[in-house]
Amino acid sequence: MIAQGETMPQAQVIGCGALASTQLPGACEIKRLYIQPECRGQGGAKVLIRDLLQKAQAQGYDQAVLSTWQSNSAGLALYQALGFLPVPSFKSHPNSELIFLGRSLRTADAQTSS
Repeated sequence: MIAQGETMPQAQVIGCGALASTQLPGACEIKRLYIQPECRGQGGAKVLIRDLLQKAQAQGYDQAVLSTWQSNSAGLALYQALGFLPVPSFKSHPNSELIFLGRSLRTADAQTSS
């Protein structure tokens, strides 16, 4: 994500994220979501996630899933505000501190959670 505005007179990369297919039918995973530390808390992550959700929906996915650390309280609050709910583990990971979340991308469901 590239941003420019009053606090950033020159365009700069403030974050990134990606979509990946999963073994779950109709589901994609939001991965590698990062926002530069100095840019956090300014709404960039919400814009980036919404953009990824729109791209996933346009690609025909029915559900988006993600994983995050239990200690990521800011991220968890954001994901929940965007309609993500706990789901069963969708991949193996050696660290048991991961929380798995997912949300529907169906039009009616997605509109109520964005």
